[in-house]
Amino acid sequence: MISYINLVHTNQAHTNNRFQSIYFDFSVLEGDRLGVKELTCSIFRAANITDYILPELDAQQPARWNIELAKYISERLSDAAVNGKLWFLIFDGFNHDSVPTQTIELIQLLSAVATGDQPVSGYNDCFRIVLLGFDDPINGSPQRIKKEPIEPITKDDLITYFRRYCEFKEINPDSEMLTLLADKVLEKDPGPGPGRQQELAKWSLVIAEKL
Repeated sequence: MISYINLVHTNQAHTNNRFQSIYFDFSVLEGDRLGVKELTCSIFRAANITDYILPELDAQQPARWNIELAKYISERLSDAAVNGKLWFLIFDGFNHDSVPTQTIELIQLLSAVATGDQPVSGYNDCFRIVLLGFDDPINGSPQRIKKEPIEPITKDDLITYFRRYCEFKEINPDSEMLTLLADKVLEKDPGPGPGRQQELAKWSLVIAEKL
């Protein structure tokens, strides 16, 4: 699943709203939009949380403010996780040289919350953190962290996706049909590059919705 998380993110409508993914690509953000305040507000906006009040900034202790922000994000996502919804916070684009250290530290703290690790007390089971191309240390309990190299999407990945989608929609495809669906997506393959995952995800969604 993690090996083609962009495809999963794009196709979340197929999960009957059992989970909600919130995707951030730091490579396309600039200036204040890379900071912890804007990141926190963006998470709440994406989660349709409108009545948030951020903890007061302590200019002398930014690390402490990060901890308070991580706790607050966890609490509000938990409040919004009605009917067993699971939030996936997906962070991408860490090759962007301008991502502030404080933003990296907030993401590390959110990882700690998601796995029940310190220094943020409490374990929140309503959300998961997905980090793409993240080279900094990952905070959290080792038994709750899975690391996996992101390989290019393959034909087998697409066949697996369409098989699972068909199972969810109670469709009984044969292997020939699954192969045909995967081939249709690969006809749109733009070739190697940073946009390949997103492009294949887009076309897989278009094709799946026609089933």
